Amino acid sequence: MDASPGGFVLDQFTPRECSKSMHSAEHYRRQAERARQIAEITHQPDIQEILSTAAQDYDDIAEDIESGAIEIRHPELLPQRNHR
Repeated sequence: MDASPGGFVLDQFTPRECSKSMHSAEHYRRQAERARQIAEITHQPDIQEILSTAAQDYDDIAEDIESGAIEIRHPELLPQRNHR
């Protein structure tokens, strides 16, 4: 886990770790909100973009869990990754 200067903590999971310990959709929604909160207080555009992308990834994972998906979408295959 990484802590930001503001004291927020964001979990980092590899795809293999995600399948081992699946969290609830609410967990990923909270992680998305944390990423957005940190993005709002940082003054570095590149960090804001990274955190915004992470927040969207967490929301996408939560959506997968809520819809009953068997496999979670790999971040590199998510639509926002293809539009840079």
